[in-house]
Order: sequence, then C-alpha cells, then structure tokens
Amino acid sequence: MLHDFLVFVLVMFLGSVCLWVLSVAISPRNPHPVKEDTYECGLEAPKPIVASVNFQYYFYAIIFIALDTAVVFLFCLHAGEVIQTVRFLFCFSRFCWFYRLLT
Repeated sequence: MLHDFLVFVLVMFLGSVCLWVLSVAISPRNPHPVKEDTYECGLEAPKPIVASVNFQYYFYAIIFIALDTAVVFLFCLHAGEVIQTVRFLFCFSRFCWFYRLLT
C-alpha cells in the first residue's frame, strides 16, 4: 500500500514538472513596454503605482479559507455519520464543488 502511494506521488510530481517545463518551453516571450505598463481605466497612470497591502489582510484571508473549508468538511463528515453513507457522499461531493470554487 505504501509502495502504491509512493508511486502515485512520484508520477504526480514528475507529471507536474513535465507540464511546467512544457509550458516554459512553448510560451511566447514578447516583452514590450506597452504590455508592461500599468493600465488604469484606459488612461496612462500619472505616476508609478506602488501598491502595498498590509500582511494582516492576507493572514486573515488564509485563516478564513482554511477554517471555512475545515468546518464544511467536518459538517459533512458528521452528517455522513448521523444519516447514511449515501448522504455523506453527496455532502462530500458538495464540499469538493465548494472547494473548487474557492481555488
């Protein structure tokens, strides 16, 4: 069982690396100053834009997403134990759908 898991992890890792290398190899590279310029409502930006966002907002967002998905999963798990296995699978599929929406 552990051997199958390690083979799966190795195949997924190698597949990810191959896809990344392929995307780097075939992606177009056409740098141009107009493409790199900041676009703001069709007008040129009056000055260089430096956007600094406080780390605190990112921290709260990450914590919210982690706890929110954990609560949804635990709720579905509890519902599956209380009701039936079929109901659990339905809730778990809804959780997967919800998680896919977040990412």
